[in-house]
Amino acid sequence: MQEPPPGVAELVRAAQGGDQLAVGRLLDLITPYVRRLCGPIALDDGADATQEALIMVFRKLRQLQEPAALFG
Repeated sequence: MQEPPPGVAELVRAAQGGDQLAVGRLLDLITPYVRRLCGPIALDDGADATQEALIMVFRKLRQLQEPAALFG
């Protein structure tokens, strides 16, 4: 499991609170990680799988109880 970057918990909390800039920064932060996970699994559809995963993260972000566990 990847260690979250410093400050990710605060960024998650801000995004959960409705801060749209924090949401954008958070998605920018996790996109390379999600791409590395989805690419080898989905192969030719890696970009679509990455997009779907990021949409799900965005939709479910408020349900995340432990912000430091985002990369888990």
